[in-house]
Amino acid sequence: VSQASSATALAAAPSPSAYGQVVTLTATVTGPGITPTGTVAFTDGGAAVSGCGAVALSAGGVATCTLPAGLAGGAHAFSALAGGDSNYLASTGAAAHTVDRVAPTASLSSSSNPSIYGSPVTLTFASSGPAAAPTGTVTFREGATTLCTATLSGGGATCEVPLFGVATHALT
Repeated sequence: VSQASSATALAAAPSPSAYGQVVTLTATVTGPGITPTGTVAFTDGGAAVSGCGAVALSAGGVATCTLPAGLAGGAHAFSALAGGDSNYLASTGAAAHTVDRVAPTASLSSSSNPSIYGSPVTLTFASSGPAAAPTGTVTFREGATTLCTATLSGGGATCEVPLFGVATHALT
């Protein structure tokens, strides 16, 4: 008796997801008779998904793989390869998935407000995102004038302004 064909359906949820969300891949393997057994290997763009190389099928023919928060933003091409068993041939299912970028929250504060003329003021920028702290640089400005540029560390940066004139200042 020959092995029968199996079919593998793959779904990613939530879909699309936002950066920082946990994504669950669910493979459902079916055949014309009894429920298939064995394991499923999950890949992303052809690369093995860490910890999901040989996920056992449940009694209902389902295997799941939970991806950690912080999945890279953009398009993903997930695949699930059901390895087959003594009754069924191997089969593959695919699912396209998009991880949307999420804007970090940001705030700007001053060491003293109002400040005293002649005293330096430290400006502090703080940002946070749903997963890893944002990286890059931040530019402190008063109108079109750049006061300083600083590198983000742990999602924050500071700028010391030695002297502000007597006035109201609009900072960004």
